[in-house]
Amino acid sequence: MTINEELRKIKKKYGEKFMHMCRDLFPTILEEEGVLFSILEERFADNSRSLYEDIQAHFLQYKFENFINSIYIKRNSQESGEIEEEGSTPYELLDEAGYTLYECTTEQEIQEFKKYYSTGESLCTFNGGRLNRCVVFFAVKKNVDEIKRENFTNPEREDEYGTSVMSIQFTKVGKCIVSIKNRYNHMVGNPDATYGNDLNRIIPGLTDSFARLLQKRDLYLDSSNIEKFEIPSYVVTAEGMYYKYNIEINGRYFCPGNIVIDYGQAIKVGSPEKKVLIENFIIDLVNKTVTQYGSGIFKDSFTDDLTDIERIEIMRDKASGNGDKIITIKRKGIDVPVEIRVDKDNSIIGYINMGIKEAGDSFLLYNKKLKDLSVPNLESTGANFLGYNAKIQKASFPKLKRAGVGFLLGNRFLTEFQAPNLEEAEESFLHFNEGLTELDLPKLRKIGDKFLFRNTKISRFNFPNVETIGDSFSPDNFKLEELILPKVTKIGSYFMIRNSIISKLEAPNLSEVKDYFLYSNMRLRRLSLPKLVFAGNAFLYNNSELEEINMPALKVIGSVGNVKILAYQSSKSVTPTELSKLDKESEMTESEISSIKRVIGKIKDMLTHE
Repeated sequence: MTINEELRKIKKKYGEKFMHMCRDLFPTILEEEGVLFSILEERFADNSRSLYEDIQAHFLQYKFENFINSIYIKRNSQESGEIEEEGSTPYELLDEAGYTLYECTTEQEIQEFKKYYSTGESLCTFNGGRLNRCVVFFAVKKNVDEIKRENFTNPEREDEYGTSVMSIQFTKVGKCIVSIKNRYNHMVGNPDATYGNDLNRIIPGLTDSFARLLQKRDLYLDSSNIEKFEIPSYVVTAEGMYYKYNIEINGRYFCPGNIVIDYGQAIKVGSPEKKVLIENFIIDLVNKTVTQYGSGIFKDSFTDDLTDIERIEIMRDKASGNGDKIITIKRKGIDVPVEIRVDKDNSIIGYINMGIKEAGDSFLLYNKKLKDLSVPNLESTGANFLGYNAKIQKASFPKLKRAGVGFLLGNRFLTEFQAPNLEEAEESFLHFNEGLTELDLPKLRKIGDKFLFRNTKISRFNFPNVETIGDSFSPDNFKLEELILPKVTKIGSYFMIRNSIISKLEAPNLSEVKDYFLYSNMRLRRLSLPKLVFAGNAFLYNNSELEEINMPALKVIGSVGNVKILAYQSSKSVTPTELSKLDKESEMTESEISSIKRVIGKIKDMLTHE
C-alpha cells in the first residue's frame, strides 16, 4: 500500500479533514506501508466519522498525536504486560492516596453509600442487582464530609467533589474490565470512566494491585478499556476500540451506527434499512414499533405514546445542512403525527407531539441534546421529565397542571419558562437551573422541596395562589428583594436561607414555618406575620436588622431563635404557661433556655420601667 493509497483509505473511513491531519502529524509512520491505517482501524470504530471535529473541538490534537505514537512505539517494543507478583493491596494504596476502600458483598452494603450522592446524581448501581455481574467497591475520601456539593457549581469529572466518592467496579463475565464511577454521575460526561478507567491515575500501582486481588478469585483484569487517550463522548470497549456514543445508561453506551456497548462488548442492533437506534430507542421500520433497548429496572415512558403505528418515515433535513433527519410517526386514528428530529449521530434534538397529555416517569430522562420541544397539550408529568437535559433554553407548557419530581432537574440554562396553568410542582422542580431571572406561575398552589435549589439569580416570583411550600425553597438567592405570598399557610425548613437582600416579605395567612426560616438575612427590617402560630428551630436566626415585628398569634418557637422575637413575644403575649410550653417544645439545652430567659427578663424590666 503506497502512502497515497493509505491516505485514501483513511479519508474514506474517517473523512478528508482527518486524513489531512494524519498526513501532517505522522509522516514517519506513513513511511511504513499500512501501519498507520491499521493502528487507526484497530482503535477507532466505523462510527467515528466526526473524530476530526471532536478532536479539534476539545483541543486534543497534541494528545491524539502522542497516543498514536505511543501505540506505534509499543508495537516495536518488547513489553511483556505481565503484572507484578507482589506489592501493596488496594486497601493500602488507597489509604495512602487519602481514601478508605470498602467492598460491598450484599445489596444492603451498596445502599449504605447512597447517602453520599445528591438529588439526581445517584448511581444506577443503587437500583439493585449489580452484584450479579460486578465486583463492587467504593473508595471514599477520608475528608468527604468537608467536600460540599454546593461548592462545585460547574462540575468537572475529575474535580475534588467528583472523585471524593468513587465506585470501582469489575465485570465478572469473561475478562474483567474496570469502571470507575463518578460522584456526579450523569451531571458530567462519561461518568463511568472517571480517570479514563485508569486506576494508576488515582495512585501508581493500583491497577496491578487490583489485578492480584481479582486473580485470587479466578478473575483476570483486562486493561484494554483504559482510556489512554480521553475524548469526550467516546467509550473504549474491552477490546480497546473507541466508539462515539450519545448517552450512557446503567453501564450501556448507545452509539451512532446502531451500536450498543453493553458492559464492554459492542452489539449491533440491526441493519439501518430495518432498524434505527436513536439514543436508547429502537425504531423498527419493518414491524412499525418503537421500543426501548434492553431489559431491567429503568423504564423510559417516551415509548408509551408511540403505539399502534400506521407509518414511519425518515427524511433528511436538507435545510439544516448538517445531517439532521426528521422521523415522522403516524399512528392509527390520530391525524397529527409525532415528529422526532435527530442529528447526524441520531441524538434526539427536537420533539413535537400535539396529542400527548400525560408523560410518565423518566420521559427522555437521559437525553441531553433536545433543544426544541412542543407538547402544547401536556397536562402532567411523572418523575424526572427530561431530567438530564441541558440544551432547552425556552420552554412553554400552556396546559401543564402537575410537574412530577425532578422536572427538568438538570437543565442549568433555561432562561424562559411558561406554565400559566401549573398547579403543583413536586420536589426538585428545575433543581439545577441557573438561568431564570423571573418566574410567573399564577395558578401554582403547591411547591415541593428544593424548588429552584441552585438558582441564585431570580429577582421576581409571582405566586399569588401558592398555599404550601416545601423545604429548601430557593436558598442562597442574591437578587430577590421582595416576595408576596398572599395565600401561603405553611412553609418548610430552610426557606430563603442566606438571602442577603430581601427587604419585604408579605404572607398574611402564614400559620406555620419550620426550621431555619429566613436564616441569616441581613436586610429585613419589618416583618408582619399576623396568623403565624408555630415557628421551628432557629427561627429568623442571625437576622440582625429586624426593627418592627408583628406576630401576635405566635405561640411556639423552636430552639435558638432570634432573641428579639422571643423578647417581643414575651413582652406582648406569651403567658407563663405558654413560655413553659416553649421550653417543652424546644430542643435547647438548659443553659440556652436560661440564657434566653435572662435576656427576655431584662427586656421585660426595661419595658416595665418605660
